[in-house]
Amino acid sequence: MDDAINNVNKICPCAITISLLSSKWKILIMRDLLAGPKRYSDLKRSVMGISQKMLTQSLKEMAADGLVNRHVYPEVPPRVEYSLSNLGASLRPVIYALNKWGKDYLQKSNPAYIHERFNVAVPKNRWLINSESSSNIR
Repeated sequence: MDDAINNVNKICPCAITISLLSSKWKILIMRDLLAGPKRYSDLKRSVMGISQKMLTQSLKEMAADGLVNRHVYPEVPPRVEYSLSNLGASLRPVIYALNKWGKDYLQKSNPAYIHERFNVAVPKNRWLINSESSSNIR
């Protein structure tokens, strides 16, 4: 019994969180689900660059971890929607913090470096994102 308690006490909460959000895709999926339930095809379109295999795998893992709900409607053809569970939605402040930090980083960075590193053009007004609205997180 003492070994079990010692093992639990050695678990790092930060490592657990990173493990649950282990890929950039999971965080981007959660970002999109902050706005509300989405169908698979909507997520495939909104999470730029994700493969069908990776989206399917990420959604399955996130559902198993309790971060995402999968709702199958009894229709023909079947309609499936994904939404954040209460546990997944509790990560909202973390995703907002990541968004804010990224916005600050972009504001302070050299536009030429950002263009080279991320292959995106930096607009003149940079990233004007309202961190309070989930629909503006991008």
